[in-house]
Amino acid sequence: MRPAIPLAAPWRLALLLALLVGFILYGSLYPFRWRALPPGVDLGALLLEALLRPPGGRGDILANLVLYAPLGLLAGLILPVRWPGIARVLLPTLAGALLSAGVEGLQLFLGGRVGSGADLALNTAGTLAGAVLAVALGGRTLLAAVVRPRLADPMAAALLLCWLGWRFYPYVPALDLQAWKDNLKPLVLHPIIEPLRMATLLASWTGAALLAEAAAGAALARWLVPLGLAAALAAEVVIPGKALTPAEALAITLALPAWAVLRGRPAAAPLMATALLSALLVERLEPFAFAGPPRDFGWIPFASLVGGSLGAGVQAVLAKLFLQGALLWWLLRCGVPLLPAAGLLVAVVLAGSVAQCWLPGRSAEITDTLLALGLALAFRALRPRAVPAAACGWRARVARSQRA
Repeated sequence: MRPAIPLAAPWRLALLLALLVGFILYGSLYPFRWRALPPGVDLGALLLEALLRPPGGRGDILANLVLYAPLGLLAGLILPVRWPGIARVLLPTLAGALLSAGVEGLQLFLGGRVGSGADLALNTAGTLAGAVLAVALGGRTLLAAVVRPRLADPMAAALLLCWLGWRFYPYVPALDLQAWKDNLKPLVLHPIIEPLRMATLLASWTGAALLAEAAAGAALARWLVPLGLAAALAAEVVIPGKALTPAEALAITLALPAWAVLRGRPAAAPLMATALLSALLVERLEPFAFAGPPRDFGWIPFASLVGGSLGAGVQAVLAKLFLQGALLWWLLRCGVPLLPAAGLLVAVVLAGSVAQCWLPGRSAEITDTLLALGLALAFRALRPRAVPAAACGWRARVARSQRA
């Protein structure tokens, strides 16, 4: 039997798993306002009511599935490949079910939170899906034969998954023709192109296309990237809650020739790093209307995300992980060591968060900075393969000057 995917040493994956469990516990138990049960309340009846409570909206259902899937994937990859596949599926699934059951039970004693049997089932299903994927990737399967040789850079694949999760959320197309018309209204009724937004989207779309090539290989990317961009354009029309604006339509259209021009060129790394850094600054500082007095800076992580819709929160986290992670990935491709590259990312994100104290309609808090630190740890754990000096003109010039 072939060994499991050599993504990283087991202890590195265990570190990522511990960070993920900590995130789940924090997000599920925040704001930690414990309460005692009122006198006369039957705990058994309360548990039965929670088990029978129906699930939330479609966004929350999908978010519960997505939240626990990485748990099953990481746990399945950590377990020894010599173990039977059924054990590497059942053990992570059982662990995910126990974690979810503990969280849902504790939520009965939290003010403002409610436990749900539907959430327990969805979380268990998400863990099961992740564990099955881990076993499929690690064994002699068609999926492993296609994916495993292509994973030269696991971080590129992970960032691409973040992009897909962000852009295709909530993943189920609408069957109502009127919903499609509503998504097309901004393109037809308000054909005004916002240059800054278009440039930001173009950087993200082109970055996603180049990441897909790095994760899947040049041969597979020849048809995968055009197909993916076409599917993303269609998703803006058929997925409910989306809206195809002129800026998005133009950005998706230009991303294909931009990818074709930049793929394989040494100038792609510094150009994309600059473009994504600019996109991150725009994302942090819009609408550029600074006004006083400043609001308080939020030191409680994920407060705005946990306080709102779970589905919207997961989508926002995926978007931030993609944009920040893609910038860090390209900085490494330029030959910048991980520590200064991560330092630059954290500094830019933190400065932007502080500046949001003066921006209307923005929540200035520590969350995005913690996401940037988490990305740096993920890059350190997965340890992407070193990039050849020829991949970046700047690095090659440095090498030549040192030899001289």
